[in-house]
Amino acid sequence: MEPFNLSSHPQRRTWLDQVRPRLNVVWRGTWQAGRVQASRICFDHELVVFTSGTTRAVVGDLEFTCQAGDALIQPPGVVQWSQALNGQVERCTFHFDWNHEPAPGPEVPYRFLDQGPVVPGEVKPTPPWVAVALPWFVRGADARLPRLVADVHRALRVATSATALLTAEARFLELLAIVLTGSAAPAAVTPGLALVQAVKTALESDLSTDLDLAAVADAHDVTREHLTRAFARRLGLPPVAYRTGLRLEAARRLLAGGSTVAAAALAVGLADPRYFTRLYTKRFGVPPSRDAGNVHPGGSLQPRPRQGR
Repeated sequence: MEPFNLSSHPQRRTWLDQVRPRLNVVWRGTWQAGRVQASRICFDHELVVFTSGTTRAVVGDLEFTCQAGDALIQPPGVVQWSQALNGQVERCTFHFDWNHEPAPGPEVPYRFLDQGPVVPGEVKPTPPWVAVALPWFVRGADARLPRLVADVHRALRVATSATALLTAEARFLELLAIVLTGSAAPAAVTPGLALVQAVKTALESDLSTDLDLAAVADAHDVTREHLTRAFARRLGLPPVAYRTGLRLEAARRLLAGGSTVAAAALAVGLADPRYFTRLYTKRFGVPPSRDAGNVHPGGSLQPRPRQGR
């Protein structure tokens, strides 16, 4: 049998010769139906494998309905969020770079809108030689995906050696190859998505000040009532309730980071300490003073990345 010379294979002259995926952050998490993720911007690329439930994923002005077995590659620098629609949703996420340039970036490779604007240079753009149109969505990519996801997590849990990290990246490369060889499925055509996106962005951009919903409605040439109905119909709760939830989640993150109760309340626009304590206790079951200085991995709007990834 003649040897197969990989160095002279014609595909070596394409973009595949430049792909050397580098894993940055890996996490997996479960959400109950109805949970809405706050909008965020990723600094790198994100491959999401959906393993249970039904999820609405919004990437820019595109919307995808994702079931178990589906996979989605999301580009950096685009506002994105998701919502658990049915059943207990599990999402397995891999933040990665297509090659090893530039540097990996910050440990948390995304920023929520209420955490301030993205700093120039933080977002690593898609290399011009990547030959797929992003976002890349594949339905029922392959039955091997759950096993490969498990292999990556298993290797990282015992990542005490270079061979364990090599195993994780090798399994991820196989996972990425399977997703890229699938047939891309189109995004859903969703009337009214642009309005909901605009309202959601406005609600999340600055939690410390009050928001004039009437002004937002005027800017989009609709009534406040229409805006409220459209938002509630899509996300399951009215804008004011959604914003209150965001403020409380943000306050919980601040408390976990060492903030005082008064400072956290003021930072999220709920300066009345009694009112803040009543809302906080109702949502989380404990007063804010109990949470000050404590870390709640499952309580943030987005699962925190595990250490040592």
